[in-house]
Amino acid sequence: VALIVSLFGQVGIGSLEIMAMKVEGVSYFKDKWNYLDVFSTLLYFFYFALECLQQGFGQSGLGCSDDNATELGLFITIQEAIILILIYLKITFYSKVEPQMGLMSALLLGVFKAVVPFLLIFFTWITFFA
Repeated sequence: VALIVSLFGQVGIGSLEIMAMKVEGVSYFKDKWNYLDVFSTLLYFFYFALECLQQGFGQSGLGCSDDNATELGLFITIQEAIILILIYLKITFYSKVEPQMGLMSALLLGVFKAVVPFLLIFFTWITFFA
């Protein structure tokens, strides 16, 4: 039930993005946050399809082996993590409008930008030298 409710919410957000594309035209794609909005909407629809596919495998026995079901479940979990990160970025970006939250949001976005290269180097270091 929660999956269906969230789908309706995402359809609403997607329709707002489509209306913004129609109004702004080509200039819509000049803002990097619009790419984030479109990507997160498409990612969610892909997530919804995979979640329905996984539930269909379990209920109807579509010939899904345990290994394939495990891999699909892992892929869905990774996709959920990416969606949560995108939601976090959107909330921090839009909370900059509030004067009391603006400084904290700018600080959190700065930390996030600094953490990504660090984690890339850190995981490379761990992978190759562990």
